Amino acid sequence: MTEVRCVLVGDGGVGKTSILVSYAKNQFPPDYAPTVFAAFAVTVMINGEPFLLRLVDTAGQDDYDEMRPLSYPLTDVFIICFSVVSQSSYENVRQKWIKEIRQQMPSAPFLLVGTQTDLRNHRLVLDNLKKEGRRPMSYSAGERLAKELKAAKYVECSALTQEGLKTVFDEAVIAALKPRKRLTVEAMLNLQKRIEGVDENKAYLGTRTSVRDKLLAEQVQDVQKELVDHPTCVITFPDPTQLHEMELTVKPTAGMYANGVFKFSIHVPPEYNNEPPIVKCKTRVWHPNINEEGKVCLSILRVNSNSHGWLPTGCLLDVIYGLDGLFDDLISFDDPLNELAAKQYKKNPANFQRKVRRYIKNYYDNEDEDEDEDEDEDEDEEEDEDEDEDEDEDEDEDEDEDDDDDDDDDED
Repeated sequence: MTEVRCVLVGDGGVGKTSILVSYAKNQFPPDYAPTVFAAFAVTVMINGEPFLLRLVDTAGQDDYDEMRPLSYPLTDVFIICFSVVSQSSYENVRQKWIKEIRQQMPSAPFLLVGTQTDLRNHRLVLDNLKKEGRRPMSYSAGERLAKELKAAKYVECSALTQEGLKTVFDEAVIAALKPRKRLTVEAMLNLQKRIEGVDENKAYLGTRTSVRDKLLAEQVQDVQKELVDHPTCVITFPDPTQLHEMELTVKPTAGMYANGVFKFSIHVPPEYNNEPPIVKCKTRVWHPNINEEGKVCLSILRVNSNSHGWLPTGCLLDVIYGLDGLFDDLISFDDPLNELAAKQYKKNPANFQRKVRRYIKNYYDNEDEDEDEDEDEDEDEEEDEDEDEDEDEDEDEDEDEDDDDDDDDDED
């Protein structure tokens, strides 16, 4: 029987444990108790075929931020929950939860689920929301957020009435097993030859294929199938016989980096996958997590002993989606590599965005880049000086206002 691992995340108190217990045990838990980790196993029938759905509950409280990601490796699908009567839990989907799962498992699909729908008509709940100038989140608001974050599906449910409950977990299994477009027979045969140590353009190599190359031959198939439905990323191999050397091109279609073309070189070391790939950005970009030398700051590429770094369960697709996510406006700049860019982003977002667009214009990947590079750098320096002057003037004005306030206080 095929197994599907599903992990639920979301703010504390939104009903994650309740929907799991209600679904798995067919009973509504009467009392709320914060969960650290809890697991259930349920057999689900999809199109007449049985699947073993392993459900993992997690704690949403901030105290468990370090511990919670330990449950993420090997997850097939995530369910991000928010309560339809809690504005803060809805906002935290964007501010916290999508960032956390993208950081840890960039390629895993996820559902967005609105919980506690039975409370939409609860008089006491409605009265309390009215006092706060709020009202329950609408179905269309959930759909909009799901579309924005590229969720596999938006579903609503109630653990109390079980309305929509079965649909949540049926859709989770479907998302985890979503069929992908297959490679051509010729391409699959060529990759299989790489596994066996044979290249289509050369005779038998006569050497034993490394563990790294065997892993890559399999993972490249997954990458090519996945990227068919993800046109913002294109991966190429300068030498088809060297799967460990590749180039990734990312073409964002939304946000401040939209219409840019950013190229990365990816080298997979012999120790893979005990060690992460080595990545360098080949396109100059103004970005807090990419410096002027092309070094990239991405948690999944770090060799750390904690759950936030590279794990042996990581794969090439995780790295690709992580690099793609660098150009998402939801990315966190709290741990920057380019400190000047991060400082400007926080201090003057308008100037930061103008500089991002200027870099995209000046360093757009093309044949004439080298010829124009010196001229572009001169323009950058002139405009940077103007921006610095503007920011210095703002600081001076603030200081003058403070001095005026101090003078007024002294007169009093």
